[in-house]
Amino acid sequence: MSSALYIVLDREVPGLDTFMNGKALAAAEEVVTAHCERLGVRDLWSFYSVDPLDVADPLDDLDDFGDLDGREPSTTEAWFPPTDGLATIRALREALRDQARSAVLEDLGDMERILAEAERAGARWYLAVDH
Repeated sequence: MSSALYIVLDREVPGLDTFMNGKALAAAEEVVTAHCERLGVRDLWSFYSVDPLDVADPLDDLDDFGDLDGREPSTTEAWFPPTDGLATIRALREALRDQARSAVLEDLGDMERILAEAERAGARWYLAVDH
């Protein structure tokens, strides 16, 4: 089974479909990172974060977390403004236009679409990985 990247928004944006395949982009991690470095833009993977509840051991006693409905867990995910991600994504799309597989460009296009709408709606985001 291969990994896939996807975008998590801090709130629902009405009418926005946040689906993206993300598998080609995840598989091209080394190439994308090298291009980010060469272009002088923030590495795409620097936008990675995770909801702490998603990594909690389900076999642990839930009492260890206290009342999560009433307060924030001790560790929270990192949220980013869409403009930061759009700068990286647009630079990558331009740089990879003639050399990347179309699936990588499609993933970057989906990310740009999602983040542009998130920016208009004032939402924040982070990059997540589905394994």
